[in-house]
Amino acid sequence: MPALDRAEAKRQLDASLGITTYVAPATPMKVGLTTTIGTDTTAGTAVTGGSYTEQNLGAAAAVVGSPTTASNAATISFTGMPDTTANSVKAVEIKDNAGRRWGYGALTTARTTASGDTLSFAAAALVFSQS
Repeated sequence: MPALDRAEAKRQLDASLGITTYVAPATPMKVGLTTTIGTDTTAGTAVTGGSYTEQNLGAAAAVVGSPTTASNAATISFTGMPDTTANSVKAVEIKDNAGRRWGYGALTTARTTASGDTLSFAAAALVFSQS
């Protein structure tokens, strides 16, 4: 689901070609929810309200394949969600701890929450890929 944003893809490609030194993300990586789907260059609109906060992403090691993938290693739960009936949760954004956007991706199915709900993603539900 989540894909690299254009700036992160450039940083990684430049580093792999020896053009620059790659600056690793400031950990822990964070998962945030959005009510609009971001693009390669523009972040989605972040969920706000309730006691919602971005959550830490504990990722499992990548698995080489076609494409190479990695996923969340454990369940990620967003507690105290706001009412999202007017603007459902449509996507996730991945950032490092310094706020640098790393990736984004649309949910297969938009989610709607009532005030105070918990929205969870099971282990391996968020799959990150790179060709």
